[in-house]
Amino acid sequence: MKLIDEIIEILSSENCNLENALIKTKILLHKMGEKSLLTWVNQELNGYDNIESVPDYRKIHNIVVGSFQNYTTRYTNHPIPIMHLKDKELDFFTIIKFSDSISTIENLSKNEDTLFFSLELEFAPLLTKNLDSSLNVTNLKRQVAKSQILGILTQIRSRLLDFILDISEMIPEDISDKNIKSKSKEIDTKEIFKNAIFDGNITINIGDYNKNKSIQIKNDFENLSKKLQNYNLNSDDLEDLRKSIQEDTTIINHKEKAFGKNVKNWLKNISTKIRDKVAMDAIIDGLNEFYGWLS
Repeated sequence: MKLIDEIIEILSSENCNLENALIKTKILLHKMGEKSLLTWVNQELNGYDNIESVPDYRKIHNIVVGSFQNYTTRYTNHPIPIMHLKDKELDFFTIIKFSDSISTIENLSKNEDTLFFSLELEFAPLLTKNLDSSLNVTNLKRQVAKSQILGILTQIRSRLLDFILDISEMIPEDISDKNIKSKSKEIDTKEIFKNAIFDGNITINIGDYNKNKSIQIKNDFENLSKKLQNYNLNSDDLEDLRKSIQEDTTIINHKEKAFGKNVKNWLKNISTKIRDKVAMDAIIDGLNEFYGWLS
């Protein structure tokens, strides 16, 4: 099919224009009748409205740097020691979630080898508590390497190319627009898309495209732990849950939507701490969502 060949050519070219490739993919999915898959394409094109829905490949680690001075010394973009911070604080200050449109990220990749993103000075007392008290902080920034930005583009490009190459092997070159929709159902385009774009870890909620279009990532423990922190679960509780989930990996019954024995034991232990039935139901719902069992 000509449109598929065009997308492959763009993605495989030395100067790949990802925005153009995504727009053509959007057209292709419309032709295939796969509108439920457009959420990801639109989010990559326009940016992610919800920062919590930003996929892992758009999250990169940064260094916190600052400029400060006293009567005798001046430092510019100097790394700040931040290991005194708590885990959640460390994550906040050292992980950037790039929710920007693909065109913005492509433009960032054309900048200098080192990029800086400002941090509010109100964070100075927390970040610089281990520095000499005579130093006056003039600015705070997140520092990332250009190669990290390029890494985001490479991930998007590679995932999209995997999807397009997979379907190109199953769709005849001379297929008509009339027949491509039925062919898409026959080859299970949704499953191919899921495996290529999200490594198989996604639940796609299909409905009226103009109303409730959403993509719910499963097996996302970071997102699960954030939700469970609302129910007075501490870091030890969450670490125990993480280990329980790992230990249940090979014995969990997805067909019957049944938790493994380790997660069941964890829930039993937590129930002695959390007496509120509403809270326990919410925790169980969070686990069901994590496993991709919520409809």
